[in-house]
Amino acid sequence: MISGSNTPQEVCPYCRVRDCNSDDHIFLAAIGGRRTIRSCKPCNDVFGHSFEASAVASNLYPLIVQLGGIGVALIDTGAKWNHAAVRDDGQVYNAVLDADGYRLESTRPIVRRDPANPKRFDVTVGDDAVGQKHLKPFLDPAKFRVISTDRTPVENLNTKGQIGFNPDMKLTALKMAFAAGTIAFPKEVQLFDVARKELLAHDLATAPSCVEADLRNHTPLDKLRDDLCHVIYLEQVDRRIHAFVQFFGALQFWIQLAGSSTQVYDKAFLATLDPVSGVECFVEVGPLHLSPFDPDCLIDALLPIRKLNSGAAKRGGRTSEMIKLTGLKADGVEVPLKPYRATSWTEDIPKKN
Repeated sequence: MISGSNTPQEVCPYCRVRDCNSDDHIFLAAIGGRRTIRSCKPCNDVFGHSFEASAVASNLYPLIVQLGGIGVALIDTGAKWNHAAVRDDGQVYNAVLDADGYRLESTRPIVRRDPANPKRFDVTVGDDAVGQKHLKPFLDPAKFRVISTDRTPVENLNTKGQIGFNPDMKLTALKMAFAAGTIAFPKEVQLFDVARKELLAHDLATAPSCVEADLRNHTPLDKLRDDLCHVIYLEQVDRRIHAFVQFFGALQFWIQLAGSSTQVYDKAFLATLDPVSGVECFVEVGPLHLSPFDPDCLIDALLPIRKLNSGAAKRGGRTSEMIKLTGLKADGVEVPLKPYRATSWTEDIPKKN
């Protein structure tokens, strides 16, 4: 069932048109993934520059930075959370996590014209090394007269953290499951027609039809991984091939890769990536027989936040500084943070159970 190595394929598994001439990461390189499958460069490039780049910038890097900021020793991926916080005076900061640790970096200086004197400008810079670089040009006495260089401390910053189950994240989860499926079920890849169509469309405005935000608790699956691990799990249920993708063990997606298959499989496939150790693992496991997504199932919007903080605490996070998220969005719709029975994520208000 599972190939021991990445055997080059003649035709790209995504488009099934062009020859393979590129290596596509199964787990995103941006979160530490290393193992690849063969694909064509156009598919690899367009996925990376469209929905994958959007998912990394809007969801994955902010979570990596927040986890690092509360003390979880994540591998260095050079993550940056743009516009993570705003100081009371309006100065905007990016949050960065790299080999030097966690820090805030100010963005461009704030320049305001003095209404009483059009020749005078008030300039506000950040209280950090980047802010001091921004200040340096204004210290030229031939051009500016500096009245004060008082430094306002970086405190009481207003951070805005959200978990998103939007099209970019759903497409990223779909592509990861598809890539793993070429290893786990190579004979069935030709039947991944709907998944293939959704990936090739890479429409950031529309959620893929074969992916659902899965806010159910799958305890048997969670037991197969360490806390905070990224997961791709694939199995056959009633001849269909479906997958479950977890980011940080908390953001979970259900994916249908194929509605039917050519044969019966008695093994499932598990891929994990530990964001703390960087260890990647691809193994066969016994099938868990997890239930396919039911649009009328009971969901719990608080589940991702609880699992994220629980995993962070067990991997070294400071429990006094747990991640506090301001909300959860699914396909652009705010989801109330309490259990609901939803028939569709695209409804304005999920139906209360």
